[in-house]
Amino acid sequence: MKTAGKIYRAKADCTAGRITTIEEQSLTLAGVWDNSDIGAGRTKWRGADGQIVGRDNASNGLAISQQWEVLCPAPVSPGLLSRAAGSEASARPPNPRASEAAKPQAGASSPAVPQAESVCTGKRYCDEVAAFAAIIRDFRPSLGGDSTRVVSATVRFLNKTTRPLTLGYVRNAGVAIDEQGNRYVLASPENVRGIAEITGGREFDPKFTIAPGQTGDARFEFV
Repeated sequence: MKTAGKIYRAKADCTAGRITTIEEQSLTLAGVWDNSDIGAGRTKWRGADGQIVGRDNASNGLAISQQWEVLCPAPVSPGLLSRAAGSEASARPPNPRASEAAKPQAGASSPAVPQAESVCTGKRYCDEVAAFAAIIRDFRPSLGGDSTRVVSATVRFLNKTTRPLTLGYVRNAGVAIDEQGNRYVLASPENVRGIAEITGGREFDPKFTIAPGQTGDARFEFV
């Protein structure tokens, strides 16, 4: 979003139920609101402190829902809620007592755990998770013969793991917005090239498999 020369950015992991808002809040999906007040059926969010962000105007909860719906327009499924709950649990700080008990005794040595170096440091239009990084190599708007606006995006994926990595695109999970605020969607499976589409089940075409340390490109044509 761009207002008076300032660009506001939000990003989300549509498969894990996590969002970083335009105010740089990191939140986890916590369900959907009931019909006892405004915003029934909209997404509900939990902050890093474990508290639910209210849906009233002061708390800004429904504005967060709107950012999620732009970035991740697919319906909220039970599987997504389950994954969000799992990612939230893994992100919680460790129990201090458990950490104390796990400390090595005097004279004992602990094996060093190597930390993966970020590949997106200093790079624009790049984001990453533990397994892979993605960088937008090309983002080009155009106008079709019937006045249809088209945005072609090429995304390069880097496999950060030591094993082959197979990726797929979840149907209706992608959206593009240009500098004028126009919203673009993927109209059909033919608008996704190079990477297989995941339509709901666990089975999908594994054609987009990247060897360890290698890259692969996928192309998306939003209209």
